Amino acid sequence: MVGEKSRSVYRKKRKRNFSGRRKQKEESEETAPDVGEIAASTPSTLRDENQLSDSDSKETVGSSRKKMKYADEELLLDSSDEEYTFNTEESEGYRLINVKNLSTAVSKAHMCEKGTLTLEEEKSARAGLMSHFSLQCCSCEESSPLPTSSGVTQRGKSYDINRRVVEHAIESGSGYEGLATFCGIMNMPCLSKPAYYKQVDNILEALEDEAKEDMRKAGERLGQQILEENPEKDLDDTLDAVVSFDGTWAKRGFTSLTGVVFVISVDTGEVLDYHVLSKACQKCALKKAKGVNEEEFEEWLLEHECDINFAGSSPAMECEGAVVSWERSLERHNLRYRWMDDERW
Repeated sequence: MVGEKSRSVYRKKRKRNFSGRRKQKEESEETAPDVGEIAASTPSTLRDENQLSDSDSKETVGSSRKKMKYADEELLLDSSDEEYTFNTEESEGYRLINVKNLSTAVSKAHMCEKGTLTLEEEKSARAGLMSHFSLQCCSCEESSPLPTSSGVTQRGKSYDINRRVVEHAIESGSGYEGLATFCGIMNMPCLSKPAYYKQVDNILEALEDEAKEDMRKAGERLGQQILEENPEKDLDDTLDAVVSFDGTWAKRGFTSLTGVVFVISVDTGEVLDYHVLSKACQKCALKKAKGVNEEEFEEWLLEHECDINFAGSSPAMECEGAVVSWERSLERHNLRYRWMDDERW
């Protein structure tokens, strides 16, 4: 019929047989692994980790880890040094170790001809991140000490690793909480909070001494430069200097509890002096938080070196710091800050 749409008739096509080789199917049939092997090589999320047997937990590793394991086994078989195996079943987790200490301990370790070396930890001698291991011959039980870090001083129990990690926590701003979190993730022992703050005090004292020495040398260099520019002046005379002065606070706004001011030489660009002003003391706050009575607190306060040295407003810290710095310029450098080069003044 004209104008009528022709109907399409579906005709089922005849399926053609595949004449090639079914490679994937044939190879999978030839090398089909056992069901147990598949279950062991594939991590299962339906079973709890505690339900895995020892054989399952050993087989659930990646291919790269297996290759490294096989390579290590081949090296052990080829070298025939079976006595150089280390038994660390009693210890777990990670440790930061001084390579020099490790090399010294291994070189001095005694081992009998048919003996083996075991690595044992003396947990009672642990101090913060410093662990004390020993390499012991299982045949004659002779051992060599292996401390993971060297001491800072000959006496006491202050170790280099503890001081370094505390200094990193200070510089990075993470503090004790950041250090404790890192050690927890790495499954490493950590410093206690009192030991951490004791290291903070030691580091602060060392930094202050170094800063004072640097500022003293900066004052000497500035005085020498002024004498070279003014030959009529003598070394014992009070010298006039041009300085720049500025202050900063621990946080923005006008509510900061801590501020610091700096005096900088305009001629040399070096820091001549600094002064920290604080309206709060963390040690006092911690002592009060322990719930001590007023009498005990006053008794403790007599021997305490409090950080509070200012009682005014936060913006007024800068003016107070300038007064303190100007008053001690003669005592520290025999200099008089006579001119101040500052855009705000």
